[in-house]
Amino acid sequence: MSSTTERAQAQAAARPAPGRRRLPRFLRRAGGIFGAGWLLLLAILSATASLWQPYRPDAQHLTGRLQGPGGSHWLGTDDLGRDILTRIFAASGPALLAAALSVVVAFAVAIPLVLAAAEHGRRVERLTSRCAEVMLALPVTIILLALIGAVGGGDIYLIMAVLGLLMSAAVYRTLLGVAQGLHRRLYVDAARVDGVGAARIGMRYILPGMATVTAVQASQMFAMSLLIQSGLAFMGFGPAAPTPSWGGMIATASQYLYTDPWMMVPAGVVLALTVIAANTLGDALAASPLDHERKRRLQRARRKAGPHPLKPARRLLTQASRPLTPAAPAPGTPLLEVTDLSLGLTGGPDLVTGLTLSLEAGDVIGLVGESGCGKTLSALALLGLLPPEVSLAGGSVRFEGRELAGLSERQLRPLRGRRIAMIPQDPMLALDPLFTVGFQLTAQLRRFRRIGRKEATRLAIEQLRLVGIADPARVLRARPYELSGGMAQRVTIAMALAGQPRLLIADEPTTALDVTVQAEILDLLRGLVEDTGVAVIIVSHDIGVIADICDKVAVMYAGHIVEQGPAAEVLEGPRHPYTAALLAANPHLAADQPVPGRLATIPGHVPAPGSWPAGCRFAARCAFAQEQCQTPVDLTARVDGTVNGTLVRCTRAGELHELRTAGQCRSRDRELRRERS
Repeated sequence: MSSTTERAQAQAAARPAPGRRRLPRFLRRAGGIFGAGWLLLLAILSATASLWQPYRPDAQHLTGRLQGPGGSHWLGTDDLGRDILTRIFAASGPALLAAALSVVVAFAVAIPLVLAAAEHGRRVERLTSRCAEVMLALPVTIILLALIGAVGGGDIYLIMAVLGLLMSAAVYRTLLGVAQGLHRRLYVDAARVDGVGAARIGMRYILPGMATVTAVQASQMFAMSLLIQSGLAFMGFGPAAPTPSWGGMIATASQYLYTDPWMMVPAGVVLALTVIAANTLGDALAASPLDHERKRRLQRARRKAGPHPLKPARRLLTQASRPLTPAAPAPGTPLLEVTDLSLGLTGGPDLVTGLTLSLEAGDVIGLVGESGCGKTLSALALLGLLPPEVSLAGGSVRFEGRELAGLSERQLRPLRGRRIAMIPQDPMLALDPLFTVGFQLTAQLRRFRRIGRKEATRLAIEQLRLVGIADPARVLRARPYELSGGMAQRVTIAMALAGQPRLLIADEPTTALDVTVQAEILDLLRGLVEDTGVAVIIVSHDIGVIADICDKVAVMYAGHIVEQGPAAEVLEGPRHPYTAALLAANPHLAADQPVPGRLATIPGHVPAPGSWPAGCRFAARCAFAQEQCQTPVDLTARVDGTVNGTLVRCTRAGELHELRTAGQCRSRDRELRRERS
């Protein structure tokens, strides 16, 4: 028997029988079983009380007052001879419904405010938070007593609805921090890149992420509402006699505490068990067995997995039934044209100045530089996804001939994912751990291509094959944390391609990957460019990645471009000292180059925004700086006589032409430092 047949039989044996479903996770815990069972029992017995109760709740038998448990009265009778068991379950239905009503009102008010404040930032948050603080300062007990004095204690549902409204402020304060943290997750940013609206982001990503906190808060609020309404009834502000209530029964029993203490036990025990059940159910809902699930799924995946040799990406591209074939732009018209783009903090210093780029279909351009130079911020500006505190200070962004600068969120949303897509830096954070890969990928395909679930599943398998995944069916069933880094990156690329974009923005797509997987991802991107004509902007600090895949290079430093041109020209013959220093600090050496005793470094650090000098921003770290470098320097054509579209921002670029290699630049650097010392 072949290994393939054995694996198929093992899968069939491990697959649950048709119609057999596993219990929900919270019912696999003792606390969840007890909490759900007790509350369900109370609800059923209360709803069916008219079918089984031997006495009416208000039926009095004065000759049988204060009896203990017996055959005719299982829990005894009260001071008027009424059956305690019947009155307990007659009171349980209204008590549970009123407590549930307060929870529903509190969350119905708080959750929309939380989503709005987390989505729209400080302006909305300031207003909603002030309103919540005012509500928290209100005396809840006095307001409830005033309401009871106005409408009476019999309308328990109105009283509990007002209680829920007052408690919504506490719910808001608890959930706001959770929602804001979820909004900063990369998978939420990836959803915005794909053009997902605010309402769908809230429903699909934020609310599921708040499920644990919501379950705990709801259970605690349910228990608190039960205690509050029982306390009001105990003080005489509950339903009027002879309507039974747990608090009223406890109040009556307290009058006979010394002569007949048993009458206190039934109602008190039922109230205590109900509060405990609500809290244990919340704990069971909150307990997430992800670690156990991960271990179980990984073990199952190892049993299923066999050797799956990866096919070359280009061969897989030809196998897809619906290849990505973006329409070619008009001849001579750039796909993307960025002119003099400037970004800055609102009311603060500039972060990016004078950024100018031009990109045609099929081009791959790399933005390279140290951290803090403005690479990622510039890429996010193309999608209109700037942080709230950053704004567009000037310039133009034209995509397919359409001006994007100044467009509203609603106008940009149709472009995201469909025309411009983004490959995030960390795939493990960009994928939502709460959902399977199949759910996330098919949701993208259904939204972008307006297709059904079955067709979306078929296309999802093709998309995963497209990016070099040999067993797409297994990956679709997996959750993100069950994938390796390289596999997760391939999934994010497949999701970015779901809308058939014409421009891909790859933010450090290989940073978290080892060298072997990094080479596979770069080969995959190269194959996509050649077969589909999609243009790519790669943001990276790795010169090796830029040299491997890019046609053009733009070297950024301190918020602006210092050198730009064809990759071969810029990397083989750098004219700006910063470009030469980056190449000298590259740890990857050619086979014919000697290994240096110590890796070259660039002294100092990138100046912070607001402290940029008026002249060359690299002058403080440059070994070639002179007095003339203190004046502003424009991005101009190279001065060595070549005509290749290369621009450089340096007054001494001609002198660097004489120092052809990065090794010579390092020698010159050491000589000048010795002279200065």
